[in-house]
Amino acid sequence: VFVQKCCEDYEIMVDNKCTFTNETNQESWTPVFQGVGAHVPKYRLVTGIPVCVMTQQWPIYHNSTDRLVMLADGTLRHYTLQEADISDEDLSDENNLSNDYKQGFYCRDKKVDSRSGQVLDVAIVCVPKVGGGWHDADWRMRKLLDPTLHFICIVAYLTVSIVHFVLPQLRDMVGNIMTTVCICLAVSQAADIVSIFTELHSPMSFITADIVMFVSLLAAFLWLSSLGFYIWKTFRSRNVFLRITDGRKYCYYSYGVWSLTIVISIIAIFAHFILDIPATKAASEPSAQGTAIGWLGIAMFFLPIGFTILLNTYFCLSTLQIMSNMASCGRIHHKLKYLCWGANKCP
Repeated sequence: VFVQKCCEDYEIMVDNKCTFTNETNQESWTPVFQGVGAHVPKYRLVTGIPVCVMTQQWPIYHNSTDRLVMLADGTLRHYTLQEADISDEDLSDENNLSNDYKQGFYCRDKKVDSRSGQVLDVAIVCVPKVGGGWHDADWRMRKLLDPTLHFICIVAYLTVSIVHFVLPQLRDMVGNIMTTVCICLAVSQAADIVSIFTELHSPMSFITADIVMFVSLLAAFLWLSSLGFYIWKTFRSRNVFLRITDGRKYCYYSYGVWSLTIVISIIAIFAHFILDIPATKAASEPSAQGTAIGWLGIAMFFLPIGFTILLNTYFCLSTLQIMSNMASCGRIHHKLKYLCWGANKCP
């Protein structure tokens, strides 16, 4: 059973900041499960304040009118009482309002008020989103229009990839790269659709979909760079009668692109889970991320994409300059010239 703790195992909250327990007179917080009897489930603490993407973070204190109960499956249940004299053992769902928070949407810890010295049991939760449906414009945009446009993009990408894969005239090195790019973009769009519908229900599926989306998008840009390099290298070659199809060359390109994609993705995921989690964070600070991946992880993904754009710009300008100085063009040049901007020098 996973239980989310706001601070590290050796820390507690002092005035909304994580502080080492050896600097206070308090012990670290440990979960107490409700309704498990003598059998206490095995649990593992997962530290960190929940990332509330589309909702607000809100602190809840265990007091006379608000009760925090940890269930045996790691779910946090918040009771809102009408009568303050009810004990924790007499809590029931029939007579009291309650709301459950799954792992990833809450964190619990011990909090000390430095002014009064009062010790409190606090939970920081992602406020459940109220509303939605056909009458909500935001819901229609995010849950209906956005997935529909993503689906249209997927159909377009798959159509292009199938055409390049089926037609023999397009089944060459350029066609194989275009097919791979379209498949990567289609996977990215599909992962984005999954993240739209799982952002408030399954944190693990949400972050997995985000990782798949960024990895496939990175792979698409790297494949575009390989296409630019292939065209640039082809026009620089002195042999104008080049082979159009070359499966072995595509395999070499695949090894290079996918290896670089895996290495960059591992570095970005490592940066997100290890380096992008601050040791101390205010409990009332709202989340700034628009996705499950933190800013450092996003930067690690998009920094190589920025370099690929600059590299492709160089390939394009250099190829246009080479084409302007060419007296004759080979068969491959006639086909590749349409992939460059404004090329009109080959007869």
